[in-house]
Amino acid sequence: MKMKPLKTGQIKFCAKKTTHKEKKYRRLSNFFGDVERRYQLEKFGNNEKIKIAYEKLKEEAKDTEKFKEIIVKLQPSKKFTERKLKYWFDEDKVTPIDGILFKLMQGVIPKPGVKMTEKQEKIWTGFCEITKCEVGTEELVEILSKVPQMTVEEKKTLMIKCQYEKYKEGYYKELLLSTVGQELIEIPLRGGGHPDSLWSQGKNGGKNLCGKCLMEVRDLIMQE
Repeated sequence: MKMKPLKTGQIKFCAKKTTHKEKKYRRLSNFFGDVERRYQLEKFGNNEKIKIAYEKLKEEAKDTEKFKEIIVKLQPSKKFTERKLKYWFDEDKVTPIDGILFKLMQGVIPKPGVKMTEKQEKIWTGFCEITKCEVGTEELVEILSKVPQMTVEEKKTLMIKCQYEKYKEGYYKELLLSTVGQELIEIPLRGGGHPDSLWSQGKNGGKNLCGKCLMEVRDLIMQE
């Protein structure tokens, strides 16, 4: 059954909430549909060893208890309660929202010219334990040193490419096309955001690059 396009307006969304009465629009978030994994891999130069490890992480995260274990390992300084562990599960309380894992992996990337912190090394070690990745911290730093910093325009181009893979067919294609006529705005998971936020836009401002990319993908699909 095809989804009917909505009337003109706005849809504000993130992985955990939406301003629309139909909660399915949370799934416009990059945390669904494998977008985050594809995008974050570029941060590691699409290194083959890390690529294989990312696939392993994706498979491991399908198991409910394993997913909880992974969340803890990738946030070593955070104290977890059972309620916090359940936060990153979908509405059915069973299906993990696995995109968060790949977003968290962004945290191991140090700023250019800066060494990895003890916390970053601990996260990477936990990741390697889970995935059996053979890339040590020294090799990781070397890999990252060869990956050029992306401009905003390059980030946008890459994001459109990753999002297109999600929306080119099936359920997600219908979901996106049902938003025709709507302005799409990704909102922060918590708080009002910040004027300098690149991807989202809250009451305090932001660039909403995620939503803008989605609308360009929508236009591309409509032209096919």
